[in-house]
Amino acid sequence: MAHKRRRRQPRVDSAEASATNIPPVAAPSAIDKLTTTRGEKLPASGRKRWVRMLVLIVVLVGLFAIKHLWWPPAFRSLARNELRLGHIDEGLAWLEYVDWLVPDDAATTLLRARAYRKLGEMQQVRKLLTEAVHEGATDEEIRRERVLAWAQSGQMREAQPHLAGFLSDPHEDVDDVCEAFVIGYIRNQRFSDALSLLEAWTSDSPDLAMPFLLRGRLLAFRDEFDKAEADLRLALTLDPDLAEARLELALVLIEGNRFDEAIPWLEGCLDSPKVRSSAMVELATCLKVTGEGARALELLEHAKAEFPEDHVVLLELGRIQFENGAYESAVENLRNAVTLNPLNDEAHYVLAQSLSLSGRLDEARPHFEFVEQARAALAEIDRLNRVVLQDPTDIDSLVTLGQLYLQHVNVEEGVIRLHSALDLDPENQTAHRLLYEHYTTLAEGDAAFRELADEHRRHLR
Repeated sequence: MAHKRRRRQPRVDSAEASATNIPPVAAPSAIDKLTTTRGEKLPASGRKRWVRMLVLIVVLVGLFAIKHLWWPPAFRSLARNELRLGHIDEGLAWLEYVDWLVPDDAATTLLRARAYRKLGEMQQVRKLLTEAVHEGATDEEIRRERVLAWAQSGQMREAQPHLAGFLSDPHEDVDDVCEAFVIGYIRNQRFSDALSLLEAWTSDSPDLAMPFLLRGRLLAFRDEFDKAEADLRLALTLDPDLAEARLELALVLIEGNRFDEAIPWLEGCLDSPKVRSSAMVELATCLKVTGEGARALELLEHAKAEFPEDHVVLLELGRIQFENGAYESAVENLRNAVTLNPLNDEAHYVLAQSLSLSGRLDEARPHFEFVEQARAALAEIDRLNRVVLQDPTDIDSLVTLGQLYLQHVNVEEGVIRLHSALDLDPENQTAHRLLYEHYTTLAEGDAAFRELADEHRRHLR
């Protein structure tokens, strides 16, 4: 039987909170890898750590003589290149060396903000940019990072006016700019804009893996799996260590029920903190489908120990426990998954089934009711997404999508759709009202969001 998977959203760096939820920067005032032996071994990424160690030894020899003159700029340059390649952990490691040599350095803090932007951790970006202001970063440097954070999180109305200037600046890091804007276009399902920018980017940087990774991700969302696979394999030819490309290729193979082919690529992701939890979940799925259910369960138990607040890990662990008849264990994990992500209809559904089969029908009922409402919303979302794909300027559909996502599916996606509507109609009352209500709720836990709520309130008539 073919493995059933819900149609996926275009995968972008999953933010703890998108920049749409980030107030402006204020001025001063460990388990085993659990790999299998199946398939070929993929290229190891450990050599980069050896390079760093060798360079560090050389540094120690001449450290005190030239500490402030040469090494910090050199290490920042190495970090910048690793970030350009998408090797975020390696880039951050070089920046740690700079911190040791020159603490409280604005240039280093700005690069660290760039790294966390690429990771999608926008709350951390906000903190780092505030630190950079205190350390002496210029207004122009702060503005650049803020604009790229807006772009990456899908706030194209704020970011778009700056794109031409970035691309025409001979001193600008165009690869960084293109990456942020392509991700933003994909978030907004502005696929034509994304593909146009990707075409120019791949032409200018044919030896860089990142644009081929992003284009493969976009093509996979559009169900153009053969083209997506070709781009992802090209990305891995250019950079065998790019874990995100390994994961994306594995997902494309899984979509084609090519589970045995996907397994070694997923194993090759387990060394990467950025994709490790996702790779463990997908690897467990492959193991289960190929008849290794016991190993799948063991892998998910380890994943839970390592990522106890990852709602996807808890959902998949609860699902396999439910399928094994371990209803009480499933209920515990699925309750936690629902607590961490109250809008996850699959978690509610498997929890309702587990409660029902363990004789707790009264507890199961509200979860079944939630699922009924959520799936009706999802059906309408699927319809509206098809409308928007045909006509990206359909403001009413974008606003309705934003509301449905906010209330039933994914808050971040809802915010993005509402901002897309405001890109087209800056005074749209429904979009401003929904965003005002959203940020007012967030301001109850963090007063910094009050400024964003007030911005949308000022547009209400």
